[in-house]
Amino acid sequence: MIRSYAGKAVITLFLIGVMLSVLLIKIDLWSKIILGVSSLFLVSGLIHVFLFEDLKQEKKTFRPFRIESLFLVFGMLVTYAMSMIFGVDAVIASAMIGVLAYVFLKDHATAVYCGSFAGMTASALIEPVMMVGVVVLLIIVYELTKDMLKGFGGKLGTIGMVATFSTVVLLNRDFLLVTLPQYDVMVLIVIALFGAVISYVLQHRFKQNAVFASAGPSLLFALVSIPLFSLGAFYSAVFFSASFIGMSDRTRLKNVYWVILTGLVLGILYDLMTPLFNGAGGKLGTLALLSALIVFGFEKVVTRIFVRSKE
Repeated sequence: MIRSYAGKAVITLFLIGVMLSVLLIKIDLWSKIILGVSSLFLVSGLIHVFLFEDLKQEKKTFRPFRIESLFLVFGMLVTYAMSMIFGVDAVIASAMIGVLAYVFLKDHATAVYCGSFAGMTASALIEPVMMVGVVVLLIIVYELTKDMLKGFGGKLGTIGMVATFSTVVLLNRDFLLVTLPQYDVMVLIVIALFGAVISYVLQHRFKQNAVFASAGPSLLFALVSIPLFSLGAFYSAVFFSASFIGMSDRTRLKNVYWVILTGLVLGILYDLMTPLFNGAGGKLGTLALLSALIVFGFEKVVTRIFVRSKE
């Protein structure tokens, strides 16, 4: 029971805190309206999942030292090392680890993929010796929350970001200040739609594993776009983030039309959140989970209104 409450509190406070952080830095009216309405649907989605669904994790004990912990740490350290030591783009590193985990460690691919998102943390933000804190927090948060929000894409990345974000806060460090690229918002949104739909179709139409459905297309997109285009790295991150939406199952996003709407929400949130939390691993997954929960909450509100209008 304590585990259940702790996990729900961690996820709820973190997601709402992220939305409030973006809301506070935006000064234009339209951004505030979009974020305010989105936050209401986010709360609706969280309420429905955490209060109206039987998550069944209350019957399970808190055991942070399972075999999965080793694969979590493995995914994180390999991704972090590829980026820091060999200069591999973080998206390529994480997506490659996801594909390799699917091929060689299929039974543990989810844990490896989750760890890889924390490993996308920039070494300029959290130095190697400080990653010990991320390891500990990652294992704890994974154990607390792995049975929650089942079927929502982006949950694994959110677990990674809770660990990296908490480490940054505990170490009293500042997120990286980066020069924002001059990107086209419409191109960003189109790529978000493209990434979400491809991953979803691969998983549900072609019956591919969710990890591969996300990592495979993302790796291919990054390998092609990064060498060819000046903004290839930026747009490959957008595609990667959107691919997590496609990992959602049909109990959360019923069909491709809801996926398209979720991709649109992701594109808007990505644009609004670009200046924040730079360097923190798991940011891309957090954006995907926020988008999926917002659309899920919206669908529940619309359904309730429609049912009442028929009574």
